[in-house]
Amino acid sequence: MAHSKITRRSFMGRIGAGAAACAAMNSISYAQNARPNFLFIMFEDICPLWGCYGDSAATTLFVDGFAQESVLFNNVYSVSGVCAPSRSCIISGVYPTTLGTHNQRSNCTRNDPGCVQVPDDLITWAEAFRDAGYHTSNASTYLSEGKEDFNFRAPYVWNNNRDQYAWRERQAGQPFFHVMTWLDCHEGKVRGEPVSPRITDTSKIEVPPYYPDTPKVRQCMGWYYDNIALTDSLTRDYIGELEKDGLLEDTIIFIVGDNGTGIPRGKRWVYDSGLHVPLLVHIPEKFRVDGQGVPGTKNNELISFLDFAPTFLNLAGIQIPPIMQGRAFLGPDLPAQRSYIHAARDRMDERYDCIRAVRNNRYKYIRNFEWWKPYQQVIQYLERNPIMQELRYQDRKDMLTGIPAQFMAKWKPKEELYDCENDPWETTNLASSPDHRQILSELRQELKDWMISTRDLGLMPEGEQDMLSKQQLGDRYAIARQGSDNPVEKWLDAIELSEGGVDKLDEMIAACADPDPVVRFWAARGIGHLGAQAVSAESTLNGMLTDSNPSVIIAASVALMLMDKPDNALTALRAILSHENQYIRLLAVNEIENLGYRAKPLVPDLEAIHTSDPNEDVWKVIGSALSTIPNAEPVQTAAGPRRSGGKHPNIAANRGIVTLETVNHGPVSAELYNSRGAKIASCKTSYPGIHSVNTTSIPAGRYVLRVKAGSNVSAQVVVVR
Repeated sequence: MAHSKITRRSFMGRIGAGAAACAAMNSISYAQNARPNFLFIMFEDICPLWGCYGDSAATTLFVDGFAQESVLFNNVYSVSGVCAPSRSCIISGVYPTTLGTHNQRSNCTRNDPGCVQVPDDLITWAEAFRDAGYHTSNASTYLSEGKEDFNFRAPYVWNNNRDQYAWRERQAGQPFFHVMTWLDCHEGKVRGEPVSPRITDTSKIEVPPYYPDTPKVRQCMGWYYDNIALTDSLTRDYIGELEKDGLLEDTIIFIVGDNGTGIPRGKRWVYDSGLHVPLLVHIPEKFRVDGQGVPGTKNNELISFLDFAPTFLNLAGIQIPPIMQGRAFLGPDLPAQRSYIHAARDRMDERYDCIRAVRNNRYKYIRNFEWWKPYQQVIQYLERNPIMQELRYQDRKDMLTGIPAQFMAKWKPKEELYDCENDPWETTNLASSPDHRQILSELRQELKDWMISTRDLGLMPEGEQDMLSKQQLGDRYAIARQGSDNPVEKWLDAIELSEGGVDKLDEMIAACADPDPVVRFWAARGIGHLGAQAVSAESTLNGMLTDSNPSVIIAASVALMLMDKPDNALTALRAILSHENQYIRLLAVNEIENLGYRAKPLVPDLEAIHTSDPNEDVWKVIGSALSTIPNAEPVQTAAGPRRSGGKHPNIAANRGIVTLETVNHGPVSAELYNSRGAKIASCKTSYPGIHSVNTTSIPAGRYVLRVKAGSNVSAQVVVVR
């Protein structure tokens, strides 16, 4: 959306100030060494859905005008698609995967002994500002205190953690840093009629291609845009208060989102729809250096949330602590611009899913470390979203086709590669495209190097991190820093081995004796992928049921269940359900539900503990498991039984289209037969993804889809009705 240049006076008018106030402010003189104030405003759950970013459906008059008096940043990305890990990164300047704060919420309150511990030498920017003499404060809408959600127990860094205009209580001449969070466009505000006026023209909304374009989807998106408009007006009034206090020209203002859109496949994901956020920075003229902060300009460099903490400190002239991993992007003496941004997805509420991503200016690479899990696991909080409900309904009715069906697929490819310039919604996976081998290799290596250099803790089960940090090390940061060796490279090698198929079975069995429990955990998982093909590992797995590490016991039990050797495994899983560590229990119930029909003998055990577990996430998963396991039935598979039970086929008939999903690399062919055994359609592919056979002209009836898969390729054979 184009906007005409607005004058200084019209900008003031736009934020609610009169001409007299403008004249009064412009007459103030400042000492040369005056330190800037900071106002950091966060919109929750928003991609760049503002008019100043070209969104024609947006009603964001204030931020659109504010952009003309600020710098608009085009390429700003969160390190996670959800708030708690992202906020951990913003306050600390350290990757959540480095600190062990990468899971969505760790039952963390200021006095909660279950909270994640961080190293003593971690100095947050809020502490540094307070120690430098700043008045620090934090506020939000709808909460009795300012939103923190750092996922770790931080020192009490705020002079005021409550009042929206807390800068007014500072001492005379004292600079301030104030944080304001608007919860008004949070995903929780689009479950029904919004609190804001209904003003959005839903016909102008660009519906993402991974949604069916239905009235319900457009209605929900309209509510979401309405709430963004409300937050825009709140921001106008809020900055108006700063101006009334005569502080506008003393204050550097950041307006940013905390993660992507609060609707399905946005928030929680490492696609741009979950990471890409708007950022406007207004720098008063007196604080501009090196040509920065010129009103109405745009900045296209890659910015990570990791960079906010060092940027704040650099602008204030405060020393940047060495533990911070980011780079300042404003202020004097800037380092070289970054070439990549990185992101992670781990536990989201009650569901585990380990995903990593790296992006340059054009391409995004995603590595799914738990590819056998569906894209959209059941997360109760998300299931209340009307768009999610529409997707579930259409999926149950076999109504989804094309890209929406892809998003609801039951497995994920091991690797994803997207050309974000030509495919901004990230729907065409180029991971096996011959023309993109070089960029795939570059980004794959960059991701591996990043995980190793930052000592990514996400490959270690959460329960093990929790117990190890509390019982021995004091904090999770120290876990990957014991001794001189970096364990992450070994963990990554173990994962690659676990995906090696039958040819690597002997090596997986050997890895089950490795001294590192993380290696044993992934080796057992790899054996489980092979099902009955791994029968030679039965004695090894049974021996692992007495492992000193409970996560290894879970992995070995699941592998035995998948090869239909359940006797000892069931006993081990029953014992784990009463383990003292909440995250061990949570992993166990997630794995039990994923077993589908094989877990039926455990139903009475789940019923007995359903609502008594003190961890709400545990009983959420148990509730889901009790609704799916009793009616689950076996599904015949062509290359391993990793995902089975109930209505979880990897191939489905959808309105005359048979979709074939393949996982990992290798050739796959599919043939559709009628009930008399006659072949009536076929398709072939040599790369991962979803591929279709048009069967519109085929009469209704009972059909069989047969899949032939090469080595290291996973696919399924199901009856198509």
